[in-house]
Amino acid sequence: MALGDLLWLKMSSSSTASNIFRQRFGMVFVQLLSIFFSVEFFLAIVYGILLLGITLPYGVPLFFPIVFLYFILFFFRNSFSKHLALKLNIGIVLFLFCILMYLIGMLFNNGEIYSQNVRDLKNISGLLMVLLILGYFSWQKYDNFIRIYHYLTVPVLSGVALFSIYNFYRLIIGSDVMLISMEKAERTIGISLSGSYNMFALGMLCGIFAGYFSFGKSRSLLFKVLCAFCILVCTTAVILSGSRRGWIILSCIVGFLLVRYLISGGKSHLTGEKRIFSFNKLNLGVCIILLALGCAFVFLSAERNVEIEKPRQMEEIYFRFQTIVSEEGSFKQAFSKRTERWLFALELIENFSFFEICWGSGFEFLPLIGEEFHPGKKAKGDPHNFIIASFLYSGLLGFAGVLALIILTIFSLVQKRDKFGTEFVLVYLTVLAFTITGAPSLFSVRLLPVMTLTVFSLSK
Repeated sequence: MALGDLLWLKMSSSSTASNIFRQRFGMVFVQLLSIFFSVEFFLAIVYGILLLGITLPYGVPLFFPIVFLYFILFFFRNSFSKHLALKLNIGIVLFLFCILMYLIGMLFNNGEIYSQNVRDLKNISGLLMVLLILGYFSWQKYDNFIRIYHYLTVPVLSGVALFSIYNFYRLIIGSDVMLISMEKAERTIGISLSGSYNMFALGMLCGIFAGYFSFGKSRSLLFKVLCAFCILVCTTAVILSGSRRGWIILSCIVGFLLVRYLISGGKSHLTGEKRIFSFNKLNLGVCIILLALGCAFVFLSAERNVEIEKPRQMEEIYFRFQTIVSEEGSFKQAFSKRTERWLFALELIENFSFFEICWGSGFEFLPLIGEEFHPGKKAKGDPHNFIIASFLYSGLLGFAGVLALIILTIFSLVQKRDKFGTEFVLVYLTVLAFTITGAPSLFSVRLLPVMTLTVFSLSK
């Protein structure tokens, strides 16, 4: 064979290998691109951003930009083939009705737009875009959404919890905390350097759920180890958060898992089945041990007043725990600040005219509550209950709409709990428990309405 022929064969074989590499690389790139622009990936990203926003010290203001970017992408991708999808069912109609009543309530503000209105309007605009994008969501994509959600939230929330634990350690020994101003850190309670210990505990509880439920589904040993680590650090963070709601819900979770463990052990004893100690049960054991050791560390340290330069953080946590477990009026003391606001809001409603009972009085209650509980500071306040707030700004009609939306969402979750899965149901109920006694309106904490839209986007 001539030298030219040999060179041609070598060049043709190398070009063939190069073409195969380019084809495979192109296929992988196209697959990654399709995943990135899928509705399930978008939804998982939104959930991850919202959880980061309530756990990080300065929040993550990416909800609206990410939603707007995906909305533009979905619009251009689908506008040439079909119109934007919008699923209309009783749940979606109720959600839109609640938005309408909120906007009507703003008409009674005597021309003033409060800062809370601005935040809620921005959230509402983002939620409407989420609603349009979820028109392409379906049950066939739900499992992929949960899988992507686990892969995003488990490592991210583990990192947030670990960062908060380390900063808390530096704070109590008198060192400067990382990436957070000491002035902001000094005003916080416990490990919750985000400024809201309840919202921080909510994010950490979602991390516990994600770690526990993805632990059993994952086939990767490395990811199982990461899930166990996520449960450990997030449980520690909840214990040190100073959130009474977080402690109560964490105790309920541990109690439920313990009862489930005992029941499964009793069934195996009756059937004579020999069971090996599984990783899921090891997960449970680690959570219980961590809870006991964490509580012992926090409260014994505070009680003995160990020699630390800044014991206030420990004393605050210990005091908040005492308001739950002490014998003399503890429960009342724990919720007195909220019940006072609720009673004051009910007094405002009692003075409503017939028209205001039907349509509300707008958001004029914000300065009234602010003056009542923060006199002389010209601060705005809210009743710390978005259902009562809906009656204040939109009357009986808005109140009925918000209440019906919550009840219908819970009913849909319970009815289709096998499809949604235990984790999603528990996360929704936990988010509801935190926001119903703290959020100024239904649209203030975006995680709750996004979960509501997710539920009804899968309904007929």
